[in-house]
Amino acid sequence: ALLTEVCPAPPRPEYLGLPAAGRCVVQLLQVGAVGPSEAAQDTAAAVEELRAQAEQDLRRYAAEAQQALLELEQGLGADLDRAEKAAETALARARCQMQLQREREAAALLARQADAEEELRRVEARVKREKAESTAAAAAAVRERDAQLAALHAALVEDLDAVRRGRDEAMAGRAAEEELEAARTEVRRMAPPASCVVCQDDEFTLLDGVSCSAWPRPHFVCHSCFSGHVASEAERQEFDGHIRCPMASAAFGQGERCGAPPYPVAVVAQHAQDTFEGFDQRRRLLQEGRLVQELQAEFKDRLEQEIARALAQGQVDQARRHIQD
Repeated sequence: ALLTEVCPAPPRPEYLGLPAAGRCVVQLLQVGAVGPSEAAQDTAAAVEELRAQAEQDLRRYAAEAQQALLELEQGLGADLDRAEKAAETALARARCQMQLQREREAAALLARQADAEEELRRVEARVKREKAESTAAAAAAVRERDAQLAALHAALVEDLDAVRRGRDEAMAGRAAEEELEAARTEVRRMAPPASCVVCQDDEFTLLDGVSCSAWPRPHFVCHSCFSGHVASEAERQEFDGHIRCPMASAAFGQGERCGAPPYPVAVVAQHAQDTFEGFDQRRRLLQEGRLVQELQAEFKDRLEQEIARALAQGQVDQARRHIQD
C-alpha cells in the first residue's frame, strides 16, 4: 500500500518485466534522486521490511516442507516394511503350497507309472500271443501255397510232356519223306504265290509259310523268317506269351500296322518247329510267374485278413478285460 501511494503512476515500458514492488522501488529511487531524501528513506525501509518478511515466510515454508517430507518418508518406510512382511508371508505360503502340489503330482505320477507298466505287460503278453497265432497262420498259408505250387508244377510238367508226346506222334505218323516231298511239290504247284513281308522274297507259295488273319490282305511270312521272328519275340523283355504278326510292330505307322490277333499256339508249333521249344518254355514261365503272383496276392490278402482278425480279436479281449477290471 505504501509503494502504491508513493508511485501511483503507471510504470514505464522498460520496467514492465519487473515485479510491481520492484517497479515502484525503481521509480521511488528515481523520484528520490530528484525529490526529497525523506521519501527515499521511507521507501528503503519499506523494501527492507518486505524482504525480511519474505525471508521469514520462506524459512517457515522450507521448515514445513522438510517436516512433511520427513513424515512422508517415515510413512513410506512403514508401508514398505509391512509390504515386505506380507510378501514374505505370501512367499512362504506359496512355497508350502508348491511343495504340497509337487508331492501330490509325484504320487500321481508314480501311480500312473505303475498303471502304465501293468498295461505294458498286458500288451506285451497279448502281442506275443497274437504273434504266435499269426506265425502259425502264416506258416499254414505258406504250406498251402507250397502245395499249390507243387501241384501246379506237376500239372505243367505233365502238360508239357503231353504236348511233346503229341508232337512226336504227329511227326512219327507222317508219310515217308519221298511221298511227302512229292505231295508238297504238287500242292506247291497248285498253291498261289506269296511274298514274305520280312525278307521281301516273292518266290514262295502260301504253303511255304504262315499268314496272319488280317482281312482283306493277310500278311505272309516264310518259315525261315517266321522261326526267327518267334525266337526274337520270345527273347524280348516285353514278351507276353503271344506271337503277333511282324507288321504289328510299333515301328510301322498307324495305317500300316497290322491289327490281327496273335497266332494260335498250334500254328506257331507247326510253322516254327526249330524255335517253338524256346518259345513254349518262355510262355510257360510267364504263366507260372502270373500264377505265382496271383497266389502271392491271394496269400497276402489272406494274411492281412488273419492279422486284422487277430488284432480285432485282441481289441475285443482288451475291451473285455477292461470291462472286467
